[in-house]
Amino acid sequence: MVKPFLWWLYAVLIIAVTTANTGLGVREDYSLAASSAGGVGSLWILFALFGHVYNKPIMGPELWRFLFWVGLVAHVPIILVFVHLLYSTVMPFFGAGIIVTVFYGLLTVPSLYVLYRYGDFYHPAWNNHRFDGQLEALEQRLSSDSEVVLNYQDSEAPLHFDIKVTVADEGYRVDIKKRYYDQSSSFTDYLSDAERVLRFIYRFPELKAITI
Repeated sequence: MVKPFLWWLYAVLIIAVTTANTGLGVREDYSLAASSAGGVGSLWILFALFGHVYNKPIMGPELWRFLFWVGLVAHVPIILVFVHLLYSTVMPFFGAGIIVTVFYGLLTVPSLYVLYRYGDFYHPAWNNHRFDGQLEALEQRLSSDSEVVLNYQDSEAPLHFDIKVTVADEGYRVDIKKRYYDQSSSFTDYLSDAERVLRFIYRFPELKAITI
């Protein structure tokens, strides 16, 4: 596991390289838009880095997983800019442009890791309250029963959940059925331990109020 100090050293590098990249963009009109977009992207990465290191929920995991895919796609223009600078003989700040582009590309790799991990529904940040004793209660019930059935009915809306946790060969099977008015949807997953089961259930914010 990477120590927080190393992550914050990495954050300083992101800020430094982003500042340098934006500075070059101001002086070279052709890269101003790209460098500005990179600066905005780096700001989001810093938010994700803070949430990942300290297990703090910021926005939601769907956003960070989406930004992960955006980051993958962003590799393409970075490579194109690098090739352009590499073979150009007339662009000013030629050497500095290559250095900044190379460093920016290298810094993208660990940032993608952060976005991928932080965008995982099972990341501790999304359930950092330690489940308020619910994990222990679920483990106790699963140790004595092969099947645990839970229900949730919203008191203000026609929203209903049926949850069934079944002991499987190598873990647990979780079946969640959600009903809202005349619409229904089902979700199923196979998980290795009770903590992952509870995190899967808590993907639905309403179910954090359920008592096991």
